[in-house]
Amino acid sequence: MEENEFKNLIIKVLIPAFVAVSVKIAIDSRKRAVSLLNVVASFVIGIGSAYIFSSAILSNFSSDYVPLMIALVAISGDKIGSWLIYKLNIDSLIKAVIDKYYER
Repeated sequence: MEENEFKNLIIKVLIPAFVAVSVKIAIDSRKRAVSLLNVVASFVIGIGSAYIFSSAILSNFSSDYVPLMIALVAISGDKIGSWLIYKLNIDSLIKAVIDKYYER
Protein backbone atom coordinates (compact mmCIF):
# COMPACT_ATOMS: atom_id res chain seq x y z
CA MET A 1 0.00 0.00 0.00
CA GLU A 2 1.39 3.35 -0.99
CA GLU A 3 1.71 6.21 1.47
CA ASN A 4 -1.00 8.20 -0.33
CA GLU A 5 -3.41 5.25 -0.21
CA PHE A 6 -2.70 4.80 3.49
CA LYS A 7 -3.44 8.49 4.18
CA ASN A 8 -6.70 8.21 2.21
CA LEU A 9 -7.66 5.12 4.18
CA ILE A 10 -7.03 6.86 7.50
CA ILE A 11 -8.55 10.25 6.64
CA LYS A 12 -11.44 9.24 4.41
CA VAL A 13 -12.46 5.88 5.90
CA LEU A 14 -11.22 5.08 9.38
CA ILE A 15 -11.70 8.46 11.06
CA PRO A 16 -15.30 9.00 9.84
CA ALA A 17 -16.17 5.39 10.71
CA PHE A 18 -14.63 5.74 14.18
CA VAL A 19 -16.49 9.00 14.84
CA ALA A 20 -19.81 7.58 13.60
CA VAL A 21 -19.55 4.45 15.73
CA SER A 22 -18.48 6.55 18.73
CA VAL A 23 -21.57 8.74 18.37
CA LYS A 24 -23.77 5.65 18.03
CA ILE A 25 -22.27 4.15 21.19
CA ALA A 26 -22.74 7.44 23.06
CA ILE A 27 -26.40 7.54 22.07
CA ASP A 28 -26.87 3.88 23.02
CA SER A 29 -25.22 4.41 26.40
CA ARG A 30 -27.78 7.09 27.24
CA LYS A 31 -30.63 4.67 26.50
CA ARG A 32 -29.27 1.54 28.21
CA ALA A 33 -26.18 0.13 29.86
CA VAL A 34 -23.48 -0.77 27.35
CA SER A 35 -20.94 -3.46 28.17
CA LEU A 36 -17.30 -3.42 27.14
CA LEU A 37 -17.97 -6.40 24.87
CA ASN A 38 -20.70 -4.42 23.07
CA VAL A 39 -18.38 -1.44 22.63
CA VAL A 40 -15.56 -3.55 21.19
CA ALA A 41 -17.96 -5.45 18.92
CA SER A 42 -19.46 -2.16 17.71
CA PHE A 43 -16.07 -0.77 16.76
CA VAL A 44 -14.92 -3.96 15.06
CA ILE A 45 -18.15 -4.47 13.12
CA GLY A 46 -18.76 -0.80 12.28
CA ILE A 47 -15.24 0.06 11.18
CA GLY A 48 -14.87 -3.31 9.47
CA SER A 49 -18.01 -2.81 7.41
CA ALA A 50 -16.87 0.70 6.46
CA TYR A 51 -13.51 -0.71 5.38
CA ILE A 52 -15.13 -3.48 3.35
CA PHE A 53 -17.34 -1.06 1.42
CA SER A 54 -14.79 1.77 1.25
CA SER A 55 -13.56 1.04 -2.27
CA ALA A 56 -17.10 1.08 -3.66
CA ILE A 57 -17.90 4.30 -1.81
CA LEU A 58 -14.66 6.02 -2.83
CA SER A 59 -15.22 5.17 -6.49
CA ASN A 60 -18.95 5.97 -6.70
CA PHE A 61 -19.37 9.12 -4.62
CA SER A 62 -17.97 12.61 -4.80
CA SER A 63 -15.22 13.35 -2.27
CA ASP A 64 -17.61 15.76 -0.53
CA TYR A 65 -19.97 12.91 0.37
CA VAL A 66 -17.46 10.13 1.12
CA PRO A 67 -17.22 10.77 4.90
CA LEU A 68 -21.01 10.86 5.19
CA MET A 69 -21.43 7.62 3.25
CA ILE A 70 -18.67 5.92 5.24
CA ALA A 71 -20.39 7.01 8.48
CA LEU A 72 -23.74 5.69 7.23
CA VAL A 73 -22.21 2.36 6.27
CA ALA A 74 -20.40 2.10 9.63
CA ILE A 75 -23.56 2.79 11.64
CA SER A 76 -25.67 0.52 9.44
CA GLY A 77 -23.12 -2.27 9.62
CA ASP A 78 -22.94 -1.93 13.39
CA LYS A 79 -26.74 -1.97 13.73
CA ILE A 80 -27.04 -5.06 11.52
CA GLY A 81 -24.19 -6.76 13.39
CA SER A 82 -25.72 -5.92 16.77
CA TRP A 83 -29.06 -7.28 15.63
CA LEU A 84 -27.44 -10.54 14.46
CA ILE A 85 -25.50 -10.86 17.71
CA TYR A 86 -28.71 -10.31 19.68
CA LYS A 87 -30.84 -12.58 17.47
CA LEU A 88 -28.34 -15.43 17.45
CA ASN A 89 -27.43 -14.88 21.13
CA ILE A 90 -23.73 -14.76 20.22
CA ASP A 91 -22.87 -12.34 23.04
CA SER A 92 -23.67 -15.02 25.64
CA LEU A 93 -21.48 -17.49 23.77
CA ILE A 94 -18.59 -15.01 23.59
CA LYS A 95 -18.92 -14.18 27.30
CA ALA A 96 -18.94 -17.90 28.18
CA VAL A 97 -15.82 -18.54 26.10
CA ILE A 98 -14.02 -15.56 27.67
CA ASP A 99 -15.04 -16.65 31.19
CA LYS A 100 -13.89 -20.21 30.50
CA TYR A 101 -10.57 -18.95 29.10
CA TYR A 102 -9.82 -16.78 32.14
CA GLU A 103 -10.99 -19.49 34.55
CA ARG A 104 -7.86 -21.57 33.93
